[in-house]
Amino acid sequence: MVTSVCIPTRSVGTRKDVYIDYPFEEVMFRRTCAEGLIHRKFYGEKETSEPIPGNN
Repeated sequence: MVTSVCIPTRSVGTRKDVYIDYPFEEVMFRRTCAEGLIHRKFYGEKETSEPIPGNN
């Protein structure tokens, strides 16, 4: 079963990047302030070079 998690970043706006760490799933996300793109990084791996699509 796949569950989606909404990441509420509007309160931060475009002033700074947002970093979210989910240690129970061993993954981190980064939302860039300039473009609003979201990147993913699994523990022990490099961050994805392509942003996560908005329809994911």
